[in-house]
Amino acid sequence: MDGVTATTPFLEFRLWWRRASPEKKAGAIGAIATALALVIWIAVPLASGGGPSTNLGAYGSGARGTNTTAEPAGTAGTATTASGNATAAGPASAATGAPGGATGGAGAAAGGGLPGTPGGALAGCSGTPKTMNVGVVLVDSGGLNSVFGAPTPSQQQGMWNAMFDAINKSGGAACNKIVPDFQTNNEFNPSSAQSACLAFIQHHDFAVLFGFLPQSPDTCMLQAHIPVFEEIELSQADVQHFYPYYFSGDGALQVVYRNWAFASKQFNMFNPANGFKKLGIFYRDCQPEVNQAMLADLQAAGVPSNAIDRANLGCPTGFASPSAIEQAVLKFKGDGVTTATIDNDLEDMQNITKQSQSQGFRPQWTIPDDGSVAISGNPSFAPDPNNFNNALAITPEQYGAQTTPGFKEDPTTVQCDQIMTSHGQPGAIASTDQFSGAVCDTAWMFAAAVDHAPTVAPDQVAAGLQRAGSVPFAFPYGPDNLSAPGTTWGGEFWRPVTYHTNCSCWQLDSPNFSPSF
Repeated sequence: MDGVTATTPFLEFRLWWRRASPEKKAGAIGAIATALALVIWIAVPLASGGGPSTNLGAYGSGARGTNTTAEPAGTAGTATTASGNATAAGPASAATGAPGGATGGAGAAAGGGLPGTPGGALAGCSGTPKTMNVGVVLVDSGGLNSVFGAPTPSQQQGMWNAMFDAINKSGGAACNKIVPDFQTNNEFNPSSAQSACLAFIQHHDFAVLFGFLPQSPDTCMLQAHIPVFEEIELSQADVQHFYPYYFSGDGALQVVYRNWAFASKQFNMFNPANGFKKLGIFYRDCQPEVNQAMLADLQAAGVPSNAIDRANLGCPTGFASPSAIEQAVLKFKGDGVTTATIDNDLEDMQNITKQSQSQGFRPQWTIPDDGSVAISGNPSFAPDPNNFNNALAITPEQYGAQTTPGFKEDPTTVQCDQIMTSHGQPGAIASTDQFSGAVCDTAWMFAAAVDHAPTVAPDQVAAGLQRAGSVPFAFPYGPDNLSAPGTTWGGEFWRPVTYHTNCSCWQLDSPNFSPSF
C-alpha cells in the first residue's frame, strides 16, 4: 500500500453499531439487505456547497505542536471458573493517567522492549509442555467480507496461527502451549454469537480473543468468567461490571474523552482570545454514561455550561436522518456556535460536515478519537474536506502517522510484520483493515497477562496485566500503561493529529505521545 493506508469499510461497519442498544443491534443485523442498504446510503451522501513512544520519526505541519476443534480439556490452564490464591485489585472508577512523560525518539516501544519473548522458552519449562485452549472469534459478515474490504475467516485464521506459532516458540503463555479454538461469528445472524459462546464454554477455553462487539455483546462469555480480549474501545462501565474479565488494548472511551477535553483546552480550542464563543456537540444518546462523561470533562476543563450547545441525533440503527442533521446544523449556526465536536457518533461525520458546508456553517472542529480518525481517513467515509480542514483530533492510536511524510514503522510493528510475513501473511499496516496489527497486539497482551499472573487462572489475568506494567504494541494501537489497579485497557497516552484538505487525511503534529490527564 506504498506506506499509506486508510481504514476499510469493514472497520467502519464493525464500529458502525457500537453504540446501538442490544435490541436495536439484533433488529438491524437480521438480514444482509441491511448492509447493502448502508452501502447504497453511503454512495449517495448529502449535497454540499462551496516515556513511551511509537518512535515513528515523522512530523506533521506543526500547527499545534506544543484449528477448529480444541484439544480436550483437563490440562493445566484450562479452567473456566474463578480460582487462584491472589486477589486482583478492583477496577479503577475513573480515568487514570500514566506516570511520566511520553517523549518521542528512535528506539524502544511503550514497554521499553519488544514483546517477542513473553515467557520462558517451552524447551526450558519443566515437565511436558501443557496446553491452554484459547478461543478466537473469526468474523464473517454474512459472506460479504470482501465487500467490506475485510480478510476472510480463513485469512484471519492464518494470521492468528502465525501469531500463536511465534508465541509458542517463545515460551507460550506461562509455559502453556496455546491451542486455538476458532469459532466463526456470522455478524448477520444474531444466534451465531450465542452458538460460538456455548462452544467456547463447552471446550473449556481459558480466554477468548476478539469478542462479538459491536454487533453482539460479550455477556455470555463474561458471565461464564471467561476473560475476553476485545479489539475496540470499551466503556469503563462495562469493564467495571465484568471485572476482572474484560480487556482491550484499544482503550477506554471515558479516558479518550477526558484526554480530548483537556488537550483541546491545552491547544486553545476553548479560548475566547482565539475566537471561541460556544461549543456545539452533535451526539447520539445510545450510551448516556459516555455523553455525561464528555460534559463532566468539559466542565472540569473550564468550559462553562452556557458555552455548550447540544444536538441529540437519537440512537438510530444506521444513519441519523438528513432532516435531523440539517436541523442540528441550522440550530448551531443560529446559536453562534464557533467550535464543534461529535460525541458517540462515528456514523454521521461525513453527512454532518457536508450539511454544515452546504449551510455555510464552518466551525473549528475538535474531536475525541473513538474510531473517528481511522474511519474518516477512508475516502468512502471522509468528511467534507473544506469544512473539516485543520480539524483537531486527540488520539490514543497510531492512525495519522502512516500518512505523515517521513513515516517509519516502529520496532514492534516491524516485529509483527516479520512474524506475519514469515508465515505468508501481510504485515500490520499492509493487511486489510490493519487486521494483522490488531492480532499481534491482542495476542501479545494476552500472553503478557498470563505470564505475569500470580496463578494461571482466569480471575488472575487482570492482576497479571498490572504486573506486566505495559505491553509494546504494533500499529494501530498506541502505547499503554497498565500498572494502575483495575486497568484492563490500553490507550493511556494521547497525541494530536490534524486533518488536511490537501491530502484529505490526518497527519501528526508531533510524533510524541503524552500521558493521560
